[in-house]
This record gives sequence, structure tokens and C-alpha cells, in this order.
Amino acid sequence: VLVGSAYGTSSQQVGAFLLGAVVFLVLLIHVVALAGARRCRTVAGRRWTWSPEGIRLRSTWFVPLALRVEAVLMALGSLASMGLLVVGDRTDRAGIVLSLLIAIVLLVTAGFLGLTAPRPRRSTEIILDPERIRTAAGTSRESPLWWMDRPRVVGIDSDGTVLIEIEPAGRVRARLGTLPLTYVQLQRIIDFYSSHPELRDELADERGLERVRELMGTRA
Repeated sequence: VLVGSAYGTSSQQVGAFLLGAVVFLVLLIHVVALAGARRCRTVAGRRWTWSPEGIRLRSTWFVPLALRVEAVLMALGSLASMGLLVVGDRTDRAGIVLSLLIAIVLLVTAGFLGLTAPRPRRSTEIILDPERIRTAAGTSRESPLWWMDRPRVVGIDSDGTVLIEIEPAGRVRARLGTLPLTYVQLQRIIDFYSSHPELRDELADERGLERVRELMGTRA
């Protein structure tokens, strides 16, 4: 469609149309990813499983994948649009400048998104065992938090970083690749085992799995 339309219109118009199409596709993918993430959090209790390491919460792979696809679309679309805008006639300088600025913004955003988005893979976000909590388990961002320090979830940043208060160090940041459960659900689990040290041993077997699912509001 774009190639055929180039015969009947200027390259600037094709470039502007391409930018609009890219923005529309990116927004559509983002809406679908947000809806999927919201759905995942409503059934987060089912994603907890037992393993010899402890009670673990699996990550969601489709959100990082959607972010990577958005970055690729924005990069390719902005580069193609910039090429069309540069090689065409320049009678409408104001329109060209505006379209180029939009393309540059998209290209910078694509680069930032591609560098910061987590890898789309099936992994474990959280592991609970009788001694500690492990967030982003098995990655370079892994943060062990010991139950003896009585951790408390006190907030969450816009980028998904969980703020946890521990004794005596104060506030620490635990960054997850994705956040496959709600802030309230995570707070409920951590507060429960911080306040009940006598029950932490159950995190070594399936009693802990049942307890965690109850705290999440899901019994399986």
C-alpha cells in the first residue's frame, strides 16, 4: 500500500502516513499488552508453584516481548520515514521539520525502550524460602531479602521497582523484570511472613504454596 501510494503522492506525505501508522500500531500493541498484564495479575495466585528452591512466582514473557516489538517498530518506522522526508521535495518546510522531529523522538524512544526492556523469557520473578525472599531470581538484578530483617513493602515506582523497608538498613529497591502480581498482593505475603516467623518453615513444602495462594486470594 505504501509503495503504491508513493506514485500518486509526495514522499513527505508517505513519510507522514508511515509515522502515523507506526504510532497507531505501537499504541495498539501497548493496549493489548496492558490488558494481558492486567489479566495476568487477576490470576496471579495460579502462577505460584512449589520447587526445591522454595515457593516461586513465574514471570510473564509477553509484556517484555511486546516492549521489544514496539521498539523495533518505532526504530524501523522512524528511520524509513526520515529517509522519505529527506529525499523528497522541500516545498513544505514546516511540515517536513515537524515530521522529522516526530521521527527523531520515536527513534530515541525506541533506543531507550530497547535498552531498558527486560528479555522476554520464561523465568522466576520471586522465590520465597524459610530464610529469605529472592526477587528477579537468577538474573544480575537478583536481590536477596532476609526474613530476619523483617522486610516490609512500602511502595512501588512507576518503572515497577518495589520499595522495601528492612531493618536496620532502611529502604532498598528490588527491581523485577515484570510485576506479575499487584502491589497489595505482594505486600500481604511479605507482611505475613515477616510477622509470623514460626510459619516460615512451611515455605519449604507445599503448605507454603497453599498459604501463599490463600494470601493472594486464590485457592487452587
